[in-house]
This record gives sequence, C-alpha cells and structure tokens, in this order.
Amino acid sequence: MRSFPKVVELGRMRDQRSVKLAVASYAFMELCATRLASLNLTLSRSLALAYVDAHPGCDQISLGKAMGMNRGSTMQLVDNLERSGFVSREAGLDRRSNALQLTKAGRKVFERALEVDAAIFSSIFARLSDREWKVVTKVVDAIFEAEAE
Repeated sequence: MRSFPKVVELGRMRDQRSVKLAVASYAFMELCATRLASLNLTLSRSLALAYVDAHPGCDQISLGKAMGMNRGSTMQLVDNLERSGFVSREAGLDRRSNALQLTKAGRKVFERALEVDAAIFSSIFARLSDREWKVVTKVVDAIFEAEAE
C-alpha cells in the first residue's frame, strides 16, 4: 500500500477543507484497492465491469469515454479483463469494433465487488445518519459538477 500525507502533520494546511478531501479521497481509493485486490480487481477494472454490466455489447470506444481513458489505456484495460476471464470480445456492429460482454466469471467477480463496496460502506459510513449521508452525497455531487465545468 502506498503512503499518503498525514493531514495532522501538514501545519496550517491541515485545516484546509480541500486538503482534507483530497487526502481522504486518496486514502479511500487505497482502501478500495486493497479490498479489491483479492478479487484480481483494481478500481478501474471494477468500474469497467460495472459499465459493461450496465451496457452489454458496448464497444471499447464507449467504455473508454465513460472511463475517461484514451484508446490505448482502454485497450490495455480490456486486454487485462479478458486475460482474467472477466470479459469477452465478440463481433461488434462492424468489422472494426468488438462487443464486450461479461463472462460468467466476470458476473461473479462483479457481484463480489459489489459486496466489497457494501462492506466498505458499512465499515466506514455506518455511523452516518441518512441525513448526514445526503450531505456527503451533496458534497461529492458538487465536486463532480465543478469538475465538469
């Protein structure tokens, strides 16, 4: 596991909300990565499985756009998922494209990734009330909206 800054040791920066959010985000991603590793998944791989699950038969271009990845990185991601037995490439709408499908193993590992997500949520956020969780969601949505602008 990689290390990340200890907020309490950042002097005056420790009280900056953006710093806390950034470091917390990094720590959360590391936690997710650690929990997903036993499934032979990374956060990117699990998100790709989620996209293919939601869009059976999608092509690599649409997957790449949804993931915010360039063409080469998307191809590498799909290659890794195929090598792991989680997705298959089938004939696409034309000769130049592939239709991506989850395999039986891919569906199974995706379901387990959802279980990991639920376990992470219950271990970290169990103390939050529904009202507090709505505030967290509002903050996260505001971050996504600001990034999109």
